[in-house]
Amino acid sequence: MWKISADPYVDGNILFSDYCAIATTSDGTDVSYVVGLPRNEGYKEGIGSVAKFRTIGTFENYNGTHLLIGDYFNHCIRWLNRKTNQTSVFAGRCQVMGTKDASLLNATFYRPRALAINGNFIYVADFKTHSIRMIDLYTEYVYTLFSGGELVYPKGLALDGSRNNLLVTVNHGILSYSLKGSDPNGTAKTNMTEGFNDGTLEQSRWRYPMSITAIMDHVYIVTDNMNQRVRIVDDAKNSVTSICMGKRGRVYANATSCKLFSPTSACLFGSTLYIGTKQSIVKIDLDVTAAAPTTPQSATTGMMALFQTTFRLP
Repeated sequence: MWKISADPYVDGNILFSDYCAIATTSDGTDVSYVVGLPRNEGYKEGIGSVAKFRTIGTFENYNGTHLLIGDYFNHCIRWLNRKTNQTSVFAGRCQVMGTKDASLLNATFYRPRALAINGNFIYVADFKTHSIRMIDLYTEYVYTLFSGGELVYPKGLALDGSRNNLLVTVNHGILSYSLKGSDPNGTAKTNMTEGFNDGTLEQSRWRYPMSITAIMDHVYIVTDNMNQRVRIVDDAKNSVTSICMGKRGRVYANATSCKLFSPTSACLFGSTLYIGTKQSIVKIDLDVTAAAPTTPQSATTGMMALFQTTFRLP
């Protein structure tokens, strides 16, 4: 599951991607597919299960009734009206890969992997072009905003608390870009050498971090895919700590010894942390204070399975 979030349209539910579909659930037993079907791969605009996607790389809530969807292998951004479940093209030329900066429907993308919305600007992690693209809704134009340097295979995006900086997960670390234009090459927030280490941001090492989600000012949850754990980054305290520190697998235990199988996405909903993995959603109940989530050692209830997907993601 490459994306999981609170459902902005159904109060109390979580929304998640399941290969070629998006589904909503309150408890994992009553799962309703909103659009697409997990194994119904292709490209087609339509209503609900009639619509087809080729792996949903990401989605973001636009205004409570509409979602923006990154259709990963169709290389475009699509629009979903939750009132009608009708899809349409928002940006890019579906089924045409490329790097062209142009008007919304003439621009091309190459595997859009993550989205971040900041008012009338939408940022796109364009995975195969190793770039951050920007959709300007004022001009209805797509620009290449950042590229080159350490920006290799961007997979996750998050705005910081000021909304003036964009955090990007790349191959083996996290970059920060100023949206004020003062640092076009970005700044490494973490050590960029492959490996594993908690500690300060500079000491921390990563192996294929994927999603990054802001849960408070300067506090982020990051899924460290190949290290098989979820990590809490506290920018203000300059610290990185891990949740689920067992080796690869599926063990439903407390937050220090639980095991995850390739975590890909996460969201905090109240005091519950939902984690999407290749084949399931799991949840951990955490103590959450006004400052930040507690350390993993003081996490309360253990991890439990919420939902098992029907298809293994590529």
